[in-house]
Amino acid sequence: MGRYMSVRKTTAINLRMSKDVKELLRLAAAQEHRTLSNMLEYLVLQHCELHGLRLPAAEHTNTATADRGRVEE
Repeated sequence: MGRYMSVRKTTAINLRMSKDVKELLRLAAAQEHRTLSNMLEYLVLQHCELHGLRLPAAEHTNTATADRGRVEE
């Protein structure tokens, strides 16, 4: 996932999900010492890597790596 390295995140997204899914996301994020946003980003990037989905090189210049978002204890 190192190919998605950048310093700034510039795009916001507004999501709706069930309370149960949000709680599962919160639990997963806490277990991995990540924020909710970073956990969601990590999961999307893992899914894309697993299924061979990639952006053309010019399109992913502002995408941050999910591995950088871990919250230190």
